[in-house]
Amino acid sequence: MTRAALLSLPLLIGLLGAAPPSVPPPELSDAAMLRFQVDPSDRMTVPIHFASGAPHQFLIDTGAEQSAISTELARTMNFVSRGERRIYSFAGERRVPMVRIPELSINNRIHREVDALTFRRGALGADGLLGIDSLVDQQVKFDFKRRTLAITNAPKWGAQPLVGDVRVRAGLRDGRLVMSRASADRVKIDVILDTGTSVSMGNLALRRALERSHRVGPLRRISMLAITGEVVEVDYGLLREVVIQRTIVIQRMPIAFAVSQPFDQLGMGDSPAMLMGMDVLRSFGAVTVDFRNRKVTFQPRDDSQRRPAARFGFTSET
Repeated sequence: MTRAALLSLPLLIGLLGAAPPSVPPPELSDAAMLRFQVDPSDRMTVPIHFASGAPHQFLIDTGAEQSAISTELARTMNFVSRGERRIYSFAGERRVPMVRIPELSINNRIHREVDALTFRRGALGADGLLGIDSLVDQQVKFDFKRRTLAITNAPKWGAQPLVGDVRVRAGLRDGRLVMSRASADRVKIDVILDTGTSVSMGNLALRRALERSHRVGPLRRISMLAITGEVVEVDYGLLREVVIQRTIVIQRMPIAFAVSQPFDQLGMGDSPAMLMGMDVLRSFGAVTVDFRNRKVTFQPRDDSQRRPAARFGFTSET
């Protein structure tokens, strides 16, 4: 039996305060899939090279266990089939075809015989994605102000943060970085950094804890599109305040609550937890993820983010 993988990449269909569109049929054409793709100008990618030829643009997904490639590109490159693998997303359990990439190069670092999942390019929103299997000992910097994305070898002891930056120590759970010194509206939580999801997701244990303390606000039912093409209904709203390591304060944070199967597979289904997605990460100036040293560095976008009244901001530890 093959080992199952976790992959999120949900795309927002309905918007908060707007009526969700009608649910598309189960079988989506390429044209229909593109309607739900995140605007290409809003995606940051890195160039990767195969054994020869032009570079291809891949996303970085710190929440995905395994890398993936678009079905169309895999077919063009004649990559050999490697059967199927079970994956868990918010749409449930699915079996997804895999291919073997003989060689790929990331920032002059060569990976050989990489097994990659395959999805339609319209669902991925890029030529492929790099999961945590390709990010071991690497450092990834998402610079949202400059709109750049860079992968480098992580320094052995970790670089010193710049003045004004906030560094958070993280634990490791199946290769994913987990920030445990965190709370959501005073409920203790584990936060998984997930750059592959366009909207932050909370598990049902978090929702129940917030409901017991009467801290969850109005929720709106919306639709999301899973990477496998299924439409998933979720409840979407705002958290008043999320605090990480007593120093980073994120106010009025958007969050969606969904079934906890992906959290269950990580052994995090019974306690409050969330996936922090790109909707929140983009509010910072830059976010650097150091897998080797298990650290995440947050850089404020401007001085206003250090004020407690900022929508997404920092407060100084006193």
